[in-house]
Amino acid sequence: MNVLIAEDNKNAMIALSIGLSRLGYEVTTVGNGMEALRAMEDENFDLVITDYRMPMLNGAGLVDEIQGKHTNVPVLVISAYDLRDVRKKFRKNVNIHFLSKPFDLSQLTEAIEKMAIKSNE
Repeated sequence: MNVLIAEDNKNAMIALSIGLSRLGYEVTTVGNGMEALRAMEDENFDLVITDYRMPMLNGAGLVDEIQGKHTNVPVLVISAYDLRDVRKKFRKNVNIHFLSKPFDLSQLTEAIEKMAIKSNE
């Protein structure tokens, strides 16, 4: 599985990248939503994991763009902040999922597995 991680916190980005790489995922990392969109123009991804609060283009803006151009790509929005309003905005899209920080690798892999099951339904 080819995963794009958009995360402006370098430590979080590295931890996500190492954890997913060790599980066999191919991982590309970028520091904000604009970089994520550029990466998506050059490469096909099976999953996008994005932080909610980032400079230049936040997670919600990135999700909006993905819904318009890459409708089949599932997105996992991660955040330490309350995501109720964002969840409401995207609740009808089965390809958008949420995970609250802090989380561990097992919670992340469980979320990814649930997303894979939903996309196959």
